[in-house]
Amino acid sequence: MEIHKILAKLEDFKPEPMAETGLATYIQTHKMIKPGQESFFYACLYVGYVSELPEKLITDQISNLICINDKPLPQGFLESGDMNLYLLPAGTNQFDVLNRIADIMIDEATLVSAMRRILDALYANTGLQELVDVASEVFENPLFVNDTAFKILAMSHKTKFTDETLEEEKQLGYVYEE
Repeated sequence: MEIHKILAKLEDFKPEPMAETGLATYIQTHKMIKPGQESFFYACLYVGYVSELPEKLITDQISNLICINDKPLPQGFLESGDMNLYLLPAGTNQFDVLNRIADIMIDEATLVSAMRRILDALYANTGLQELVDVASEVFENPLFVNDTAFKILAMSHKTKFTDETLEEEKQLGYVYEE
């Protein structure tokens, strides 16, 4: 997931950009900063306190950091140029930020997985009915696909309707005109 999409969803924490590479940066995971940690994996978003940062960063790849402002940044820290660093106000709870990032990344993974299931059903070429059944599971709602004459071409089979009209339409194979 692109780092700016994550930051947009963290806006209520008021992240302030201190350094940005200007490149599209894709995040695959997130971790807490270990005190004194000197190198960082480029596809990971690290969350911690400024006081946990080393005096100088030793890396030749992009680092992605969200730090809680509990002391001034180390003097030469921003000189590397290969860093996306965002500061959060003092008093921010590190675990709240980590949990929010986890939720954001889980939502993204769930969406990608759902899209993959629908595409797999489409490319499996097993017909409209299979596609409707998969889509119904993904969207967690019953689906009816009908033509312009309101004849039902496919519907989610596993659904039991409490509405008598919908249940009758399911049995008849067409949608009532009214």
